[in-house]
Amino acid sequence: LTGTVAPRRDARSAQVTLRGACQIADRLDGLDGPAPRFTRKFDLAERPSRAALTVSARGVHEVLINGLRAGAQVLTPEWTEYAHRIFVDRIDVSDLLTAGENTIEITVGNGWYRGRLGRPARRDLYGSRLAVIAQLDMEAEDGIVAVLGTDATWQVFDSDVVANDLYDGMVRDLSLPPSRPARAAVIAPVATEEFVTRSHPS
Repeated sequence: LTGTVAPRRDARSAQVTLRGACQIADRLDGLDGPAPRFTRKFDLAERPSRAALTVSARGVHEVLINGLRAGAQVLTPEWTEYAHRIFVDRIDVSDLLTAGENTIEITVGNGWYRGRLGRPARRDLYGSRLAVIAQLDMEAEDGIVAVLGTDATWQVFDSDVVANDLYDGMVRDLSLPPSRPARAAVIAPVATEEFVTRSHPS
C-alpha cells in the first residue's frame, strides 16, 4: 500500500474528491442475475491507529471487512437524482482491521438505481450497470497514511443474493458454496465531482 492524499470535503458544496479510487463494475452484471460482490485482500504490517472507508454505489451497498459489517445504515447510499449527484458515506472502520491479511467485500444491489421504481413501476430507470467506488484511508501511529481504493485489481463474484428489489424483497441462496469463481472487475469511469456527502452519514 502506498501513501497518497486522503479524500477532501469542500465546505461550501460538500463535494468529495476520491483521489485513490476508481469506480468499478462487473462485466457480467445482469438485471436478473445475482448481486455482484466486489472483494479485495490486502496485508498490513500492523493494525492502523485510525481507518475510515469512503464508499458509494450506483445501487445500494453492504460492506464487510474481515466478515464484520461496516456501518449501521441500510439501503445506503439512499435515493438520489443520479444524473446530478451521488451520495457518499464515510465510515470509521478502525476496529475492523488487523495486522496480517484483511479482506474487504462490497455487495451491490439494484436499489433505486435500477430496481422497480415509480408508478407504473419501471426498471433500469437510472442505468443498467451497478457500480461501486470505495477508498480506505489508514493512518499508522507514526503518521504514515496508506490508501486502498477500488480499481482493476479488485475481483468480483456472484453473491448468494440471487434476487433483490426494493418492492419484491431479497432472495438469498444459502446452499451455494462459500468459494465461487471470481473475475476481474472493470473500470467504470465517472466524474468525481458527482460525489457528495450525505446530510446524515453512517
